[in-house]
Amino acid sequence: MQRVRQAVLGPILDLPPEQGKVLLDTLAAWRDNGGSASGAAAVLFCHPNTVRHRLHGSR
Repeated sequence: MQRVRQAVLGPILDLPPEQGKVLLDTLAAWRDNGGSASGAAAVLFCHPNTVRHRLHGSR
């Protein structure tokens, strides 16, 4: 499980805690809105391009 955890979440866990939280919150909002950047942006009070940038940067 430790290897799976590191492989899947490693890059996020390596971020400072607040940055990791922003990324996970963005991912959750995107998922909860059916993969819509516009829907996630409305929930997160940001521009849809901000959502896209955050998710693209997480790869």
